[in-house]
Amino acid sequence: MKPHRVFRALAGACLIALLALAPSPAAAGGRITRAAEVPELHFQGPWNPDDLAASPEAFAPLAAAVRAHVEKILQDYDIEDKTTLKNLHTTLAHLDLLEGRDDGALEHVDRARRLEEKDGERLLGITFYCEAIAWARKDAGSGSGEFFLHSLRSHVSQYLNQLPWEDVREAVARNRALLELTNEHIIPTWMGPRPEPDSKTNPGMVSLELADQLIFERVLMTLILPVKNEFLQEFQTYAEGHQAATVATSLPPDIWRSRTVTLGTDLALTPVVLAVWDTGVDTSIFPDRLYVNRREAPNGRDNDGNGFVGDVNGIGFRYDGERTPELLVPIDDEGRRLIENERAAAQGKADFFSGVDSPEARSFQQAIAEGVSDPLLTDNAKTRILSHTHGTQVADVAVAGNPAARLLVVRQSLRDESGESPPRDLRAWRRFALNAMTIVEYCKAHGARVVNMSWMLSPPPATSPALAQECFAIVKRGLTQAIRSAPQILFVAAAGNANENATFSEGIPPSLELPNLLTVGAVDQSGHPTEFTSFGKTVVLYANGQSVEARIPGGERMKVSGTSLAAPQVVNLAAKLFAIDPSLTVADVIGLIKSGASSGPAGAIQLINPKRSVVLLAIREDRKWRLP
Repeated sequence: MKPHRVFRALAGACLIALLALAPSPAAAGGRITRAAEVPELHFQGPWNPDDLAASPEAFAPLAAAVRAHVEKILQDYDIEDKTTLKNLHTTLAHLDLLEGRDDGALEHVDRARRLEEKDGERLLGITFYCEAIAWARKDAGSGSGEFFLHSLRSHVSQYLNQLPWEDVREAVARNRALLELTNEHIIPTWMGPRPEPDSKTNPGMVSLELADQLIFERVLMTLILPVKNEFLQEFQTYAEGHQAATVATSLPPDIWRSRTVTLGTDLALTPVVLAVWDTGVDTSIFPDRLYVNRREAPNGRDNDGNGFVGDVNGIGFRYDGERTPELLVPIDDEGRRLIENERAAAQGKADFFSGVDSPEARSFQQAIAEGVSDPLLTDNAKTRILSHTHGTQVADVAVAGNPAARLLVVRQSLRDESGESPPRDLRAWRRFALNAMTIVEYCKAHGARVVNMSWMLSPPPATSPALAQECFAIVKRGLTQAIRSAPQILFVAAAGNANENATFSEGIPPSLELPNLLTVGAVDQSGHPTEFTSFGKTVVLYANGQSVEARIPGGERMKVSGTSLAAPQVVNLAAKLFAIDPSLTVADVIGLIKSGASSGPAGAIQLINPKRSVVLLAIREDRKWRLP
């Protein structure tokens, strides 16, 4: 029976393949400064990649090809990015573990850990299992038997007991949840959303990213699953030694409640236009927070002569680049049913992965285990419903607690209505770039002060055809010029959910460096970086992106996670500052947000503090009016 895939429903940035590309030889050795320069793996496997991890015979050629590929990369190239190096050493650690090379596995685990920048991942990431099994096999001289199990329990116990609880409590809960879900039929998403092979242009072609997941799945099913109870028992013992008596006090502290600012209707606020440039918004649930173009009417005509029909509350572009007056991507009855299933399961999923033993968490686990339903979705239905819900969720976060907010909708469909993203030609990407410029001009003309962009376009590999490179360069230039042309508008981008360096990966807009652009990463309720958030030089601020409650089309509330939900919290704060004092410049607002931010638990990142930024503005205003 084939393993059943379970994917996390993260409201994340939409990643688009620019063109369906044929394999190309890797470039010659040298220094690698961009993700696109990392040589690609071209392994021709079976049509169904699950077959590669299912048996030793099918897996062996893949393992040999990946080992040769990764070792050659490490030998021939000087790689600048720590995350890429970490991933390469993790791959070799897993291959060594599968082949019984325990010393080699431990050496690569040590190198991978030294390169990891997130505390939770460094201390309790997937290399933890590799290290534990390798040490236990070395001590016992075997990978089975009671002595091996005793050695494994002893090593795990000693390792866990030296860890600071506050730094790993979320990682412990997540690991326990993943282990409990994992069996011979269900493989949860331990390493992030699984990349799917290109079944249309390159059937059976396996990328290095997909190979990494297949290799770990082999480790999971053959080495971790047989001893999962030993890991679970030690995790439970460790957690019980640190958790308080009640659920409320055993949960991580929520730093965001005390930082929240709600502006009252009694304040002398100035209406502020904020634009949500996203997949579309259900405007019906924001009746008192909408921007209204008084020169337009919903009568199917272009009353104000600006080229957009019916742009009362905003503008829209379909996937093909054509303009549309519809500000929300339509969904059919089946899509609505899937959305309701996902919404109903969201609380249980959040509780389950946070270690909360609630009725909703137990129901979620039971539904997955019994295969009665799959609330995390496994096919393009996920992208279809995300296209319908994503922009509304972002908008709800952006306008919360601000009666002066006036929401201007910019629908930019990154997939067609079936959830697909068919390849675009050069002309289509030029249109995309021109539409980006048109969007920014529209925002300028209608007085937008801040724009949210919770989406991302990824570059093609450096070895791909020149046409693909030209397409991405056109879009990058167009978006950069558009943002630069509006210095009076603050643009806010989501960092992305790929757990990578945003600068090295070069996705746009998060990799761009412009004076009126902020890129935002995601942390959990206690301020620790989430396991999915991207990071890097351009990610200058972090906000809550874990289990954020937001409304979906129709008005129902749902918990969602992703940097897509962190970015609009910065937009929310910026709009409040503009509402309090409309004379503020973009530089003023950025300064207030950054000055109000505080260091994260590890001190390496900056967490927004809306309450403090508003207080700093009040102090500034008081000083301004006191000047002679």
